[in-house]
Amino acid sequence: MNSYNPLVSVIISAYNADEYIEGALKSIINQTYSNIEIIIIDDGSTDKTLEIINSHKDQRTRLISRANKGLVYSLNEAISISEGDLICRMDADDICKLDRVEKQVEVFKSDKSVDFVFTGAELIDDDGKFVCDAWIGTKTDEIINRIEWYNTIYHPTVMFKKELIDKYGNYNLLNDCYEDKDLWLRFRRQGVQFHFLNDKLLQYRLCSNSIHSNYNNYWYTVSNSCIVNRDKTSALRYINLLDVKSKLVILTKCCIPSFMLLSLIKLKFKLKK
Repeated sequence: MNSYNPLVSVIISAYNADEYIEGALKSIINQTYSNIEIIIIDDGSTDKTLEIINSHKDQRTRLISRANKGLVYSLNEAISISEGDLICRMDADDICKLDRVEKQVEVFKSDKSVDFVFTGAELIDDDGKFVCDAWIGTKTDEIINRIEWYNTIYHPTVMFKKELIDKYGNYNLLNDCYEDKDLWLRFRRQGVQFHFLNDKLLQYRLCSNSIHSNYNNYWYTVSNSCIVNRDKTSALRYINLLDVKSKLVILTKCCIPSFMLLSLIKLKFKLKK
């Protein structure tokens, strides 16, 4: 029996997340794998986030509350004070399956060469209702090789060895939009061993307050997320919630084969370079 029982540092940055933080915390606190520390950075919240955190933290929780400094700064701060062998990312508005940490740790225990584990996910809406399954791929190498132009690794599903940060550096403070992609590419260049655990261990929330869309319509973004994740049937569930322009865009995209959409994404990336 493998007696390796690493401490896992779960890092969470929270900013005005009082609608969702309780569910996120409960899903971490009640993990089947108990050898964890939970590091929460309250990044200057002005709502009831801090109050909710204080009412749910246990002896494994370490809390820092301060003025707002942004997500990337908060992640680096949390990692810098972490004591675990493994870093586990979690967002304040998402929900983990209760065996998430256990299953990811098991990958590290069974194969010492693995440095980085990411998992599948389900997309949920503001109210926690199922939207669609995340399309990530199936083969680790294919997923990693296309990170540069199409990153399908959901940031809050990842767990990696803390030593990677010591060797190759932390999140880039100058890249606050694609801080995860930037770090994964750096890891890839250094030959880090990635592993895709094809199990949906996270519910990833599409929050209306964090959506950036040219169509100014939350439900357009939800519908478009279904298309991006190769579930056009689910995309059409939201068609009656869209304005005319958004409907036309969604219907047009639904007519394009998924493999062609992927090719268009790759072409768009190449043209930008």
